[in-house]
Amino acid sequence: PDEEKEAKARAIKSEALLSTGFSAAEIERELDKRFDEIEKGGRSTRAQFYKELADVKGKDGDGSKGTAILLIALDVADIGGIEAQEEAVLREIATKLGVNYDTVAAI
Repeated sequence: PDEEKEAKARAIKSEALLSTGFSAAEIERELDKRFDEIEKGGRSTRAQFYKELADVKGKDGDGSKGTAILLIALDVADIGGIEAQEEAVLREIATKLGVNYDTVAAI
């Protein structure tokens, strides 16, 4: 939905950590690609996505990148409220990123 894309764009542009290394357009393009792959793909696609999140964790000494990624995901998912199924996915993302879901969600 357009509302989710707009929320994603706002969240990306406001996230200094991500916007210093990449343009908002680059990040948005990559996220769109990943979301499309996940929606169309099956378990192997999700497994690859989770592997990439785990790779971020391995390169994220202080957890700031993982936190930034989860905050963006939370902002987008929170349009209309986060449903139980969405929360389960967000918690899995947090686990793969090595950040505490409850702590980040409370920000």
